[in-house]
Amino acid sequence: MRWWVAEIRKIDEGTWAAPAPKNVTLGDAFDKYRKHAQAHQRSFKEFTDPMLRFWEREFGRGTPLARVTTSQIEQIKLKRAQSVAPATCDKTVGVLRCAFNWAISQGLAASNPVRGIKFFNPNNQRLRYLAEDEEQRLLAEADKGPRHLTPMIKLALNLGLRWGNLSTLRWEEIDSHAGVIRKTDTKNKETLTVPVNDTARAVLKALEGTRTDSPYVFHHLNGPNAGREIRSVKRSFRRALERAGINDFRWHDLRHTFASKLVMAGADLMAVQRFLGHKTLRMTQRYAHLSHRYLADQIRILDKIGSAKVCPRRAPKRGHRATSQAKSGIRSRRVTMANLNDLPLPSKSRITSASRGRTNRIRFATRGSGVRAPSGPPCHPLRFHWISTLDRSFAPCNLGAEGSKTRAILLANSRCASGIG
Repeated sequence: MRWWVAEIRKIDEGTWAAPAPKNVTLGDAFDKYRKHAQAHQRSFKEFTDPMLRFWEREFGRGTPLARVTTSQIEQIKLKRAQSVAPATCDKTVGVLRCAFNWAISQGLAASNPVRGIKFFNPNNQRLRYLAEDEEQRLLAEADKGPRHLTPMIKLALNLGLRWGNLSTLRWEEIDSHAGVIRKTDTKNKETLTVPVNDTARAVLKALEGTRTDSPYVFHHLNGPNAGREIRSVKRSFRRALERAGINDFRWHDLRHTFASKLVMAGADLMAVQRFLGHKTLRMTQRYAHLSHRYLADQIRILDKIGSAKVCPRRAPKRGHRATSQAKSGIRSRRVTMANLNDLPLPSKSRITSASRGRTNRIRFATRGSGVRAPSGPPCHPLRFHWISTLDRSFAPCNLGAEGSKTRAILLANSRCASGIG
């Protein structure tokens, strides 16, 4: 789609037939792309710029863009995959793909050689969270570290904030009167509002007692970075984990611990989604298997569709002819797939028409021989049969004869809540 938009733009500008210049070097193109990425990407310094320097070392800044081939990129990708994780390798190639797409839109390149590269696409949806005893040990060891480590861990466990939102937390973003924290500069570029519980409120109140002129809640007290936000606690956090005897745990897993504890306590998944700031419920559903209540509610769906009930017929109006059901003495009864064959339907009948009513019931008109009740004399033919569906889909029903029994065949995609009456 991006390529097609670029081609349409070229047609509008009258430059569609103009070939891309072949003397543009990789270094010159990357320098121009850096200005674009620095203005539009939040992770430019931490990720995009280092990856661009990586590709400059591999190809050389003086290499023309037209000389970069898919085969060369594939060889570099396989070589890098031996030293870094597959996800990191995919991100490295992804930066090069974005750079070439931008170069094409600016008329600096004719094609994108990354288009033919296959990504690893690993499944990194890990779910590691602290047990209760691990949490107590971690907090006890964190008290031995820097002054800001324990408060940051407690807030991460009780608010579920990402590291970027927690480390850049400002006092002006804390609404003490409403009891919430409002972050505007978030990962998904949407305002995040998180309620503050009693534990987090106590932590913030203690920090407010040592508040300085810095706008940040967590900041350096002295040195060249005095007053600026704390950008990393990796070393002190790793040491606290080692002293507590906790393995295979990262800072982001504190966020998983926050969500897991909520779900296991019976919190609604929609509420957890709001707390975490997920745009869709798909990311939050990784915690669904931890909720016994959620799984129990889902399995009860089978109770609603496992059986069908006969739809009651309206009483005939005065002066009208009584229905065949009333004449034959047939009463409304509960119908399941097991006893459909026992319904008092014609031995030879076929559907002549079908229509859908406003009450989400499907009406079938049949024509055939007389109806014999389970016990009693023959009566007038049944005129109509009704089926109600849960999923509001059209559920055709074929009525046929096999020997002396009448069978009803429902399509596989129909889920009947009511039977035939």
